[in-house]
Amino acid sequence: MKITVRPDIITKAKQAGLPVRAFWLWHYAKHICKAGGTVPQDSLKDSLKALGISKTSRYDWINDAVRIGLLSLEVSNRTGLVYYRLASWADGAFIAGIERTGKPITLDLDRFISRSWQAEVWAGLLLQLRGRDEKIAKLSRDKNTGKAVLTVLERKAKPISRNTLTELTGVSRRAQQYREKKSGVEQVTNILIVRDDVAGFMKFGHNKEYPWLSVRAGAEVQHLPNTKAIPNRIQLLNSKSSTKRANKQLKALCKSDAIAESETFPRLYADSFNHALALQGDNVMYLTGKVIPNEQGKPNIRVWQRMQQHEK
Repeated sequence: MKITVRPDIITKAKQAGLPVRAFWLWHYAKHICKAGGTVPQDSLKDSLKALGISKTSRYDWINDAVRIGLLSLEVSNRTGLVYYRLASWADGAFIAGIERTGKPITLDLDRFISRSWQAEVWAGLLLQLRGRDEKIAKLSRDKNTGKAVLTVLERKAKPISRNTLTELTGVSRRAQQYREKKSGVEQVTNILIVRDDVAGFMKFGHNKEYPWLSVRAGAEVQHLPNTKAIPNRIQLLNSKSSTKRANKQLKALCKSDAIAESETFPRLYADSFNHALALQGDNVMYLTGKVIPNEQGKPNIRVWQRMQQHEK
């Protein structure tokens, strides 16, 4: 069974100091979510319990996810069912601090719920950043004859150095090597062959097919050990429409957040819900009806929202 994951969101969240297990839980909840972007509270807890996760970890991860906004606890007015509403991909990326997200990937569910899940996510991030060597068939029509023409395009993955990956993700060189070893990412040696005025990138095995390239007098051979072979079990989804929609929503969220930071206006706070109703003024904080679960024996935290004045 496969699960859809966005490695750039998880990596950015950890780099920003956010609880990374909350984002793991959010991805897992999206996987078991049937429809509507919600999952019953008991179903989520029972599913985590079935995975062998301790009660303390379950409550900690869920509370962290609720605290940062990945999950919101709601109650159905019709049935009284308590459920969690899951944040969208755009909302999750915004919480993690990403301005633009890449294409999602698919991982084996068994590996995602294992102890080495971060190594799998790292391998997925490499695939998300650099792609994979592939051949794409493009069908076009000849302008003169009108016949269909099939063209095979070869797309090469982009090599990325470890120093660049450290700058982008904050993951050290040693941690990169450890995660790649755990996930089965293999190093592929490239050879840059310069002969006369011709230069090109060739894989290590190709010089066996064309030995004259490396034995010819005057040939200069340089090794470029920065290409990786990612296991085929990790696949990049070609979901252009969903990624484009998520990035469009994410752009709007970033823009609205920038506008809110530039606003300056006085704020008033109400001591209770009745007080807020009595004020009925602008810039008043009022209850939204949402309740954040707290530790046992302590009062629940209620969610407040600002009433902002809008010019007509």
